[in-house]
Amino acid sequence: MEKIIYKNEQGEEKEYDILVSFEKNDKKYVTYTAYEKDENDNIKCYSSVMNNDKLEPIEDESVYDNIEEILKTITEEAISKYKINKE
Repeated sequence: MEKIIYKNEQGEEKEYDILVSFEKNDKKYVTYTAYEKDENDNIKCYSSVMNNDKLEPIEDESVYDNIEEILKTITEEAISKYKINKE
């Protein structure tokens, strides 16, 4: 799996796995995770524009809609393939 390393404002580095990447309107978008869980036990995922190896915020709301659909499809395929109980 492809990885990225993000350095925060304090200079701390963290490694993430890229789950999905695609290009739209000459921009590369990535969705990535460090497999941390939120309070509902869901894995946290983040999405950004990848610009010259730097992560930038996504400003186009339609891109979030695309990412949401992609992740929903991947999740449904995994549930079906691996017979995962959603409860």
